[in-house]
Amino acid sequence: MSASETAPRRRGFLFWLGRIALGLVGLLLLLIAAGLVYQSVASARDRAAFPPPGRLFDVGGFRLHLYCTGQGTPTVILESGLTGIVSTWHHIQGEVSRTTRVCAYDRAGVGWSEPSPNPRDALHIAQELHALLEKSGTSGPYVLVGHSSGGLYVRAYQRLYPAGIVGLVLIDSTPERYHATTPGGRAEWQAATNSFRYAPLAARLGIIRLSPICRAPNLDVFPARDAGAFRAFCAASDSWPVFGEEHRFVREALPGGIAARPMTIPLAVVTAGENVKNLPQWGRLQGELAKISTDSVHLIVPRASHVSLLLNRADAHASSVEILKVVTAARSGTKLQR
Repeated sequence: MSASETAPRRRGFLFWLGRIALGLVGLLLLLIAAGLVYQSVASARDRAAFPPPGRLFDVGGFRLHLYCTGQGTPTVILESGLTGIVSTWHHIQGEVSRTTRVCAYDRAGVGWSEPSPNPRDALHIAQELHALLEKSGTSGPYVLVGHSSGGLYVRAYQRLYPAGIVGLVLIDSTPERYHATTPGGRAEWQAATNSFRYAPLAARLGIIRLSPICRAPNLDVFPARDAGAFRAFCAASDSWPVFGEEHRFVREALPGGIAARPMTIPLAVVTAGENVKNLPQWGRLQGELAKISTDSVHLIVPRASHVSLLLNRADAHASSVEILKVVTAARSGTKLQR
């Protein structure tokens, strides 16, 4: 075949290759546009479908959402872990509020709360919670309850404002500097960091909304409103940059000094049995958490997972029982029941 015959064929092949590439680019742009529209429409629908159950209070240029139920003292303050919102405390808040006042809140930029200009570290999160309690007139004394990374924030609060704290409950709480000082914690933190790098874009394109990430099976036994609200805010585009910022700071030491003073207030540590079985250092570190107070109990809930201690009715009941033990001890000024 001569060169004069080969050239037109090559040009024809390149022409069609270019058309195919252009078509693929066009399809990709169409999918991106469809994802953006889908996410925008779904987010607007969620905002209309799920109004805040509590009230929003201005804490200095932005508002935080606080939801309180029950009556009595001390007031139990619920601090969620990463991705958690007020609704994830449905089982525990409902049970504990039959005995005393219970308040759950959404951290800045999460759930129904507005974004904060402050860093998402334990110091600023504790300061913002303090401002919220003051602005809302939610008076102490307080029993602080923290799940997962929320345990870091209630410990930071206790160090900064110890006078009003009469009890502490840590539910499978992240130990201080766990992600910086243990091999398993470092690996876990790096894996999550890699995921958070792409999560905001995936959320904007509606990919997270379509994925199983926000569909925890235990939510099926929640009231439809609470389950729907959690899934909606988990899939929200604005949530994931905040989750990533909170995650970035969880390796840091807590404020109030390298070594906090030993506590004498009632402390309950509730640990997921599945984590003890699967993470060799977790049980030991949870036991060490129980030693930060001279009056403490440590309960390992068999077969419970990290999230089931809130979302599963039976496991959440075990968490509630420990909270109520601390409330009773704080009220009576007596030692915790073992």
